[in-house]
Amino acid sequence: MQFFINFSSPFLLSLFFGLGVVLQAYFLVSHKVSLKSFGLLVLACSGMSFLFSLRVFLKTLKAPEDIYFAIFLFFILFSIFFAIISKKEILPEISEKTILCFTLVFWYIFLNYFRPTITDFWFWLALIPSLGTVIISFVDIKLGFFWKLFFYTWFLLMVIFFNIFYFSFGNLSFFFNPKGIKPFSPFEILTTGMAFLYLVSHIWYVIELLPLKGSTFKETIQEWKEQAQLLTGKYSDAQLTPLHAFFIIFFIGGVLSLNYFFKITSDDLVISLSVLVIPQLISYRGRQKKKLASS
Repeated sequence: MQFFINFSSPFLLSLFFGLGVVLQAYFLVSHKVSLKSFGLLVLACSGMSFLFSLRVFLKTLKAPEDIYFAIFLFFILFSIFFAIISKKEILPEISEKTILCFTLVFWYIFLNYFRPTITDFWFWLALIPSLGTVIISFVDIKLGFFWKLFFYTWFLLMVIFFNIFYFSFGNLSFFFNPKGIKPFSPFEILTTGMAFLYLVSHIWYVIELLPLKGSTFKETIQEWKEQAQLLTGKYSDAQLTPLHAFFIIFFIGGVLSLNYFFKITSDDLVISLSVLVIPQLISYRGRQKKKLASS
């Protein structure tokens, strides 16, 4: 029961937030990395994050009230370094089925909470990849490099959209205003830390697709190609049959549509159920079978 007592100490809240970040990091790579290797990975990311944020930490010697902002910066850097080092383990294998299911949930949230009209730019921007998703779900098309990259990027953007939609930004307030903060439960802050690492890492993967890194144009293109090839390598060639695609749209789309028009249950419940079910469709077994077949 002690675990559910609310805390107002920014130090304790930072501790539980950091624990959540590390727990999520472990969950993301535990299928590939041993506990010892994970410990070394955390130490490496922590060391690099501290070095890059050292200047900010040194400034807190003169302004101690800024220490929690420095800690927040440390967690951002830790999440980025972890995402860079562990991208092969974090990025899941996806398929047409994954993209279709995520797209259905995306439109439920988009229409229900943002109420776009056909004159809105964002409506048409979201419609293009959505129509493409429906087409590849019903038509037997073997995607090339460009389209695999296109749909994997669409997947990453939807993951970011879901996480931003659910993320409790108010739970970060103690980092910026450590005095007079409202009490938080440790569990609430723990889960916020878990969601934070997941969100930052996937935002970073989208940023890496922007040609910004190389010192020369040739190096920039080479680094972009490496990132793009990693993403396209995570896109499974497994294709839906038209009947399977119809079933997914009928079942998941039907449930979401009924709740959209008739409010059978709370939006949070139906979205949470959909988001919890969908990750189960992201199969690591498919990747393992592919490796066995190629060996």
